[in-house]
Amino acid sequence: MQKQKRKQYTAEFKAEVVKEILREEKTVSQTSAEHGIHSSQLYKWRDQALAGLPSLFSASSPYAAEGTR
Repeated sequence: MQKQKRKQYTAEFKAEVVKEILREEKTVSQTSAEHGIHSSQLYKWRDQALAGLPSLFSASSPYAAEGTR
């Protein structure tokens, strides 16, 4: 029996899927079915994205300077 490789997704793909989830136009289950990814994985990606949001606005972030204009 041959070992199955794990699928690897790009950061851009993950971001697009998380944006779909956050728009709340469809349920996570619907988004999961469309992309063929288990819903628990989508919840992990969403939680990871939301946890990283505050760092975008920290003083050390290159994006923080853009907001001061």
